[in-house]
Amino acid sequence: MKIYLVFVILLILNDVSYAQCSSVPRSHARLQWSETAKLVSPDRGWELEVRPLLTSDENQSPVRLRSCQGTGSRTLLTLQGSAEAYWGPDSKSLLIINEPVANSNKLLFLRTTSVKGSVEEEASGQIDEAVRQRLSQELGEKRHIEFYLPQFVSWKASGLVLAVGGATSSGADGPMSPYCYGFLIDPGSREVRGVLSEQSLKAKFGKECRISP
Repeated sequence: MKIYLVFVILLILNDVSYAQCSSVPRSHARLQWSETAKLVSPDRGWELEVRPLLTSDENQSPVRLRSCQGTGSRTLLTLQGSAEAYWGPDSKSLLIINEPVANSNKLLFLRTTSVKGSVEEEASGQIDEAVRQRLSQELGEKRHIEFYLPQFVSWKASGLVLAVGGATSSGADGPMSPYCYGFLIDPGSREVRGVLSEQSLKAKFGKECRISP
């Protein structure tokens, strides 16, 4: 009887903790600075939330990540336009493609620690830096990147797949040329493990790059 009561109490406590994140779990959401939004991780352990600040003279809506168990919460970024958010299958990986301006996006990648309710914020921009650096190598250092428009493709057992497209020029007045690559990312090290051509990206994943805003 005592064991049964303990089991019931644990179930109740578990329901109470998850009740803090009552939205239906989803793996992806498009976020807008002017709209309230919530994205609960597939395991219902974390919630990403946008609360618009419509009284501000500029678009400055905070995007917060909080533990559904109430063990931690913090602001990840200030949303100035829109963003795409993707939870990984393990609910511990979170990719945000921030779109603060029309021609250049920014990749934010975070790993959550459910035990302590913490987020490795200091490493969130490493994937963006790694992709930009490798992209410059592929294009040639003399090419100026006019448009930088990474997109999510999929989570694979081997890592994260991105499609990175845009346009480059040889200078301020030079003509623009499109580019498109697939990037294979190791979430653990936050390093680029491989680069696919436009043809390979389409053949393997059926994905095309976004070339212009």
